[in-house]
Amino acid sequence: MNNSVKRILVVDDTKEIHADFKQILSPQIAPIHRELETLEKDLFGETKASLGEVIYKIDDAYQGEEALEMVRQSQRENCPYALVFMDVRMPPGLDGIRTIQAIWQIDSEIQIAICTAYSDYSWEEIVQLLGSSENLMFMRKPFDSVALKQLALAFTKKWELEKEKQKYTIELEKQVSLRTKELKKMVQTFSSLKEKAEVATKAKSQFLANMSHEIRTPLNGIVGMTDLLCDSGLNIEQKKYLKIIQDSSSSLMTILNDILDFSKVEANKLYLDFHEFNLSNMLANLIQLISVSAEEKNLELLLLVDPAIPNKVIGDSGRLRQILLNLLNNAIKFTSKGEVTLKVELLSEKVIPSLPMRVKFTVIDTGIGISSENLDRLFQSFSQLDNSLTRKYEGTGLGLSISRKICNLMGGSIDVSSEVGKGSEFYCQLDLKAPIDNKIITKSKKRNCFSGNVFMFGNNEASEKILRFYTQAYGGHFYQFQEIPTTQSFIKKNSSNSFVFVDAKDQGAQWFIKKIPEIQKSSVFFSFPIVCCLSFQMQRDVKPFTSRKIIFLDKPVIFKNFIRALSGSHNVGPSSQKKEQAEKISSSSAKILVVEDNLTNQKVVSWMLTRSGYSHDMVMNGEEAFDALAKESYDLILMDCQLPKMDGFTVSKKIRELYPELEAPIIAMTGFTFAEDDCQFKDAGMSYCLYKPFTWKEIKEVLEEHLNPKILKEENRSALENPKILPK
Repeated sequence: MNNSVKRILVVDDTKEIHADFKQILSPQIAPIHRELETLEKDLFGETKASLGEVIYKIDDAYQGEEALEMVRQSQRENCPYALVFMDVRMPPGLDGIRTIQAIWQIDSEIQIAICTAYSDYSWEEIVQLLGSSENLMFMRKPFDSVALKQLALAFTKKWELEKEKQKYTIELEKQVSLRTKELKKMVQTFSSLKEKAEVATKAKSQFLANMSHEIRTPLNGIVGMTDLLCDSGLNIEQKKYLKIIQDSSSSLMTILNDILDFSKVEANKLYLDFHEFNLSNMLANLIQLISVSAEEKNLELLLLVDPAIPNKVIGDSGRLRQILLNLLNNAIKFTSKGEVTLKVELLSEKVIPSLPMRVKFTVIDTGIGISSENLDRLFQSFSQLDNSLTRKYEGTGLGLSISRKICNLMGGSIDVSSEVGKGSEFYCQLDLKAPIDNKIITKSKKRNCFSGNVFMFGNNEASEKILRFYTQAYGGHFYQFQEIPTTQSFIKKNSSNSFVFVDAKDQGAQWFIKKIPEIQKSSVFFSFPIVCCLSFQMQRDVKPFTSRKIIFLDKPVIFKNFIRALSGSHNVGPSSQKKEQAEKISSSSAKILVVEDNLTNQKVVSWMLTRSGYSHDMVMNGEEAFDALAKESYDLILMDCQLPKMDGFTVSKKIRELYPELEAPIIAMTGFTFAEDDCQFKDAGMSYCLYKPFTWKEIKEVLEEHLNPKILKEENRSALENPKILPK
C-alpha cells in the first residue's frame, strides 16, 4: 500500500454513520471537477497541496468482535490501521470501551477516537478503564465535518510519526548493537595486544637486565684495572693511553645507562626515592665531577646558588643529579669556548618546612646554540640535531628525553631557549621540601657569612661574576680593579677584613703571581691576604712562588671553599697535598669475604681490597661461601648477584637464615640496574648495592662506611632492617 494512504476503521452499528465518514474523509469528485483538476495540473504542474494530499482507505465494522478480527487481519498482512473511530453503544456483544481495551492489546499504537451521542460512561470511568493515553480522543455526535477532517489528519500524522520514530529507534538500536559488538571485539583485541605487549616488555626488560649485567661485568674489569694502573708508576705516554681507555669506558657506560633508563621509562619501571640530602654538597660534588671535562676544553665553570635555599632538602637526589649531569655534560660537549653556568634559584616566596618549594635549575652555555626548527624535536627519543652532530659529538640522543620524563615524573618541567651561535639555556623546575626542623626563610634573606671587602684584580668576566655573586649574596662588598690602587686613604678606609682575589687564568696572571713578593713590598694594597683562583693543573706551576699570605682557591669556585678561603682556614698552597693524603693506603683489621665467580673481577676486587689494606678471602659460589662462614668470622661480605647454581640473592637470604647472629653487612655487586631488583636486595638481607663497574675509590668509600667501628654496633642491625639501596 502507498505510504500516503492511511487506513481508517469505522466501528458503528449504524450504516448511515459509515456513509457520513466516507463522504467527509473520502468525497467523490464530480467529472467536471476532475477535468478542472487535470487542466490545472497541465498548466501549473503538481502543486504542494496535491503532492501533500492525504488519502484514506476506510473500512467498516458494525460490531466489536468484527472490529477485533479486522485489526488482527491487518497485523497479519503487515498493513495496520492508523485510526479507529469507535462508537460506544453497539448491542449485542462488546461495547466500544471493551472493544478499545481488546484492540490495544493487539496493537497499542492505534489512534482511537470515541464517537457517541450518549454517554454510558463518564470521562473518569473511561480513563479508569482505558488509562490516560495520548492515543485517545473523545468526539460527540453529531460532529462537525471540519473538526473530523482535522482530527483524522492530526491522528494519522501522529501515528505515522510514531511509526517512523519506532523504525528509526529500531535502526538505531541495530547500529548501537553492531557498534557494541565491534567495540567488544576491539576491547578483546586490545586486551590481547596489551597482554602480549606486557609479556614483550617484561621479556625486553629481562633481556636488558641480563645484557646490562653481561656488559657491566667485563667492563668492571676494564675500569678496575685501568683505575689501579693509573696509580702505579707509569710514564706520561702510558698514562695517556690509559686515559683513552678510561674515556672510552666512560662513554660506553653513558650509552648503556641511557638505553637502560629509557627502557625503564618505557616499562614504567622508573621509580623515585625521596629522602633528605645536602643539596649544597650534591651541587658542589657535581660541579667538581665535570670540572675536568670543562678544564680540558679551557671553559669556565660557574655555580650560582640562591642563598635562600636551605642546604638540606627532601627529594630524589639521584634523579636530580642525573638530570643536571646530563644538562651540564651537553653544555660542555657543545661549547668550544666561553663558560658553562649552573644557576639555582628559589621561585617560592618562602621556604616553609615540610611544604613544597619551587626551585629552578638553569644550565647556561656559550656554545653552538640550537635553531628554532630543531627545538621542537630536541627532547624526542634518539634525536640529535643532525647526523653531522651525531658523528662529531657522539651520544645516543636519549639524555634529554630521559631527563624530561624523569622531570615530569617528579612533578616538574624542563624547557630550553637558544639562539644559534650564542648558546643555550636549559630550565628545569622542580618541587623540593625543606626538612621539618628547618626555619622559615624568606626569599630575600641573606646569609651574613662574610661582611668584609673583596677586591678582584684583573679582567676575568667569569671570576668577576662568581665572586661578585658570592660576596654580595652573603653580606660582603665587592670591588674590581684593573690597576693597583695607590691612595693611602682608600687602603686605610677598606683595610678591615679585606681580601685581594687574583684569577690565575687572567692575562698576565702567572707573571703577576711570580712577582707578588716584589709587588707586596712596593704596594700597601697587597698587604691584604691574597686569594689566588686557579685550577688543579695550574697549581703545580705556581707552587714554587707561594708565600705565607697567599691562599689558593680551587676552580671552579664553590661557596664552601670561598668562605673557607676568606676565613683563612683553607689549606695554604696547592690542594693536591690534601688529595695525596686522602689517597694514602689505609690498613684495617677487618676481614672480608668476597663471593665472585668471574676470574677477572676476582683479581680486580682482590687488588682493590689489598690496596685498601683489607684482609679477605675469595670464594666462587654459595656452597663455598657457606663453608667459609662455618670456619671464619667475617666483618663484611661482598656478594656478586649472578652466581652459578644459586644466585647471590638466594645465597644472602640463606646466610641470614643459617647465621642469624651474623651482623656483617652484605654488599651486593651487580650489573643489574632495574628498580625491581631493589626489592630483591632488601628481601635478601643486603645492606647496600655496589653497581658495576666500580672504581677503587667507590669500593673504598663503601667499605669505610660499613666497617667504621664506631657505627658497626649501632647501625649494623638497622642496616639489615632498613637497607640502603642507592642506584648509581
